[in-house]
Amino acid sequence: MFIALGALLALGGVAWIVWQTTSLLVPATVSFVELQDDAAFAGLRARVEADPEAYLGSWATNLNEFAEARDSEYAVLTNIVALREVTSDPDAFAALEQAEKDAGTRIEAAGRVTRRLLAMGAYVRLSARFEAVKPQLFIAAAVVVVGIVMFLVTVSASSEDEDEDAGGSASSATQVLQPARASLTDPDGAIAALLGVKCPTAFEVLVIAIPKEPSDDNASDDSEAAHWRLAVTDPQCRRGQIEPTTDEIKILMTHGS
Repeated sequence: MFIALGALLALGGVAWIVWQTTSLLVPATVSFVELQDDAAFAGLRARVEADPEAYLGSWATNLNEFAEARDSEYAVLTNIVALREVTSDPDAFAALEQAEKDAGTRIEAAGRVTRRLLAMGAYVRLSARFEAVKPQLFIAAAVVVVGIVMFLVTVSASSEDEDEDAGGSASSATQVLQPARASLTDPDGAIAALLGVKCPTAFEVLVIAIPKEPSDDNASDDSEAAHWRLAVTDPQCRRGQIEPTTDEIKILMTHGS
């Protein structure tokens, strides 16, 4: 459950971050009227009024004056075009044609100023959007971190539990090998027949002790806590494993202990 919850939190946080970030990629648009009146652009208007020549050139000292001067140029151009269409005097026509070119040049310059101001306004709006989204991005990032940590901790805990279970199962089947020398108490018995006629009375073995799970009936019986067998390693004997009783075989000595 906690693994799924951690993964869900992490994925949800990532999805929220992606959604909010992609919303910032949408181009910010702004009109010149908004630059003049919207409270969001009060800082931009203050910067323009503090240094009008840098932003407006010689057009005006603030945005409202600039808008009036620009609109006036459009009106002048409209009047010039209207007069040029009705005049029949060649000299007057030439003068109006030159005046039209001059007005067009001024309007083009006003257009460049307008575009620069609109670009600044779009930047201000995008910055405001980013500032508004930043707390949400921070919260989403924190959710992602919490989800990842929860996922990793839960997975790690599950792995440790599995390792403990596997370790418990493995420990019950762990074989402890100890080199030793064994001696038959009955050289003519069944064990001797299994070992072969060439096997000496004392022969090399590996003592294999296998821990045994105690049952409810014999949990206090130490003799049943483990059982053991011998792996015959002596080259003169038949190889194999035997499970003799203490009456049939005797461990003479243990090496490497």
